[in-house]
Amino acid sequence: MSLTHKVKRSFSSGNEVLEYSETITTGSGFELDVAIVASSTDIPLAAAIDVSEMKTLFILATQDMTLETNDGTTPAATVTLKAGIPVLWTSTSGETNPFGATNVTGLFVTSTLAGTFKMRMGIDPRAGALPD
Repeated sequence: MSLTHKVKRSFSSGNEVLEYSETITTGSGFELDVAIVASSTDIPLAAAIDVSEMKTLFILATQDMTLETNDGTTPAATVTLKAGIPVLWTSTSGETNPFGATNVTGLFVTSTLAGTFKMRMGIDPRAGALPD
């Protein structure tokens, strides 16, 4: 079953509003909703992600947090999250995937304050990668 993710970005200045939207259909999805306790260091979150199959990524934290991939000590990628400011990436954006080019074998979250970590991802698996 496919998923449809709708992405919209807008910018306004005075009376001018610039908007962009796109609809991306993916083969499957990945969602995380995690309550992070205060003074957390490298809280492990199970994840196995082939970054070449990623189509959409949305991450939102209610507090400043650090997200690391594969290892909390020597990560393959580090994403700095600011409270209430989403990380939004699509495969068509022309921007570099926040997870880089290395496949993800695990995620690690660090936060000084208690908060919520949310992640949504659209994946387009290779033919035959999903079970019937």
